[in-house]
This record gives sequence, structure tokens and C-alpha cells, in this order.
Amino acid sequence: MVRNGDAHLKNFGLLYRSARDAWLAPMFDVVTTAIYRYTRYEGGPELEDRTMALKLLRGRHQTKAYPTNEALMAFGRRVCGVANPAVVIQHIAQAMTETLQQAKNDDRIASTLRTKLSAAWETGLAYARTDTRPSA
Repeated sequence: MVRNGDAHLKNFGLLYRSARDAWLAPMFDVVTTAIYRYTRYEGGPELEDRTMALKLLRGRHQTKAYPTNEALMAFGRRVCGVANPAVVIQHIAQAMTETLQQAKNDDRIASTLRTKLSAAWETGLAYARTDTRPSA
């Protein structure tokens, strides 16, 4: 949701007490890479980071493209075992919104950075605004 295209497997950790008692570690090294521009070769065109580092399973296919809302919800249910991924997305969106609000009052964060983050996060926040209720 924060457009972290640099989330490699090394950026995810597990905590455990035993082989049967394991859980995901808190997130770390989360960067909104979509705000940075790069060139593939010297003198080449400036590009935006629009893909993820890891492939996401969608049905029988894998892709590095950011998922649609439907694909993200299906991934959450099928691959991650989350019964109601829309609730998780709502919590993440709330935290992102609060973070942006706090950043407005933090003079350590340049207004240009806040503007770029807000624009990049808007796409991720859209996951929370999409109607994710099951159809009748």
C-alpha cells in the first residue's frame, strides 16, 4: 500500500519459540520507492518505480505488477490465510492516513517529500476505499 517496490525476501523476518510457534516479525526497511526516479543507462530516460521486487501469485500466474484490489484480497485469503483481508487493509489505511497527518506537523519532513509520499500513497489507500463486500 505504501508502494514499497524494494520488499525482497530479506526484508521479511520470522520470530519463533519453536518450529510450531512462529510468527511474522514487525515490518522493517519499508521505503516508498515509487517516489524515486532512475535511469537504466546513462543518458537514458528517467523512469518511475512501478513494480514490486517479489512476484505475487495471481491464480496460476506470477507478476511483479502491483495487484488490483480483487487480486490483493484473493491473495490475502488464499495465500496468507486471512479470513477478512479488507479489515486488515482498513487498519493499514488508517495508520497511513494518521502517519501523513502527523508528518504535516513535523518540521523535519520537507513539504516536497510529504507531497510525493501523499501522491504515491493515494494509490495504496484506494484499496481501502474499494467496496470489498462479497456480492450477493
